[in-house]
Amino acid sequence: AEGGAGADGPGVGHDPDAVLRRLRELGELRSSGVLTEEEFTRAKRALLDRL
Repeated sequence: AEGGAGADGPGVGHDPDAVLRRLRELGELRSSGVLTEEEFTRAKRALLDRL
């Protein structure tokens, strides 16, 4: 879902602390089975590209 409320979520831009918080959230979603490994990897890459 490109362009939606995707991996970066609200308020996440070039703020490294916000990016780290979001990465932790994504990791928890992956661990709980909400996200697949592929979805997690894609979302993580999108976040890291913003740094």
